[in-house]
Amino acid sequence: MSEQPHLLVVCAPTDTVVKATPTSELVASDDLLMLGAAQGHHPAFAQLVQRYEAQVRRFAQSLLGDGPQARDAAQEVFLRLWQARGQYRAQGRFREYLFTLARNLCRSKRRRKRLADFLGLNDGETQQPLDSLPTAAGDAAWTQQSKERERLLRVALQSLEESFRTPVVLRYLNELSYEEIAVVIGRTPSTARSRVFYGLKRLAELLPHEVA
Repeated sequence: MSEQPHLLVVCAPTDTVVKATPTSELVASDDLLMLGAAQGHHPAFAQLVQRYEAQVRRFAQSLLGDGPQARDAAQEVFLRLWQARGQYRAQGRFREYLFTLARNLCRSKRRRKRLADFLGLNDGETQQPLDSLPTAAGDAAWTQQSKERERLLRVALQSLEESFRTPVVLRYLNELSYEEIAVVIGRTPSTARSRVFYGLKRLAELLPHEVA
């Protein structure tokens, strides 16, 4: 397992001098820092985090509308950036790369939340992955109920007609765009969108009333 830096608490070296530079020089500096990060140089990556964390957090909040979720999203964006540092290509477009990463992550979070809300699986609370749920005796009943809901959802999904099941799975589990789904099912993007919409409605009908 690769080592991950403590992203949001590492500060740039105290002797770093911040100068006003033209945009082109700033972008080049970003690329150089990413090249350093690709070689495992944590201080270089920490400077990128220090430079852009607040911007990414504000951007995430504008998409998610929630401060705590935005902070979590910003943290995840930089974790993903660190994990993919070796694949980054220095072409003077770091900002576009970073904010595309942030946008896609926020879109994914919103899609998953909409699906959970639509199916009544959130109970007005933020979902947690099953492997992070509390396992103490006092929470055992809640955990069992959550697992039962997931089982019922899987059963209902298998009962869904294939023409609807495939687009729904591709959209919410594989996170494909409607254009990508259209290619997979051999239809237009508007048809892909329609099948996802009606697939969700049908899925809600198949779920037991106490779950849906």
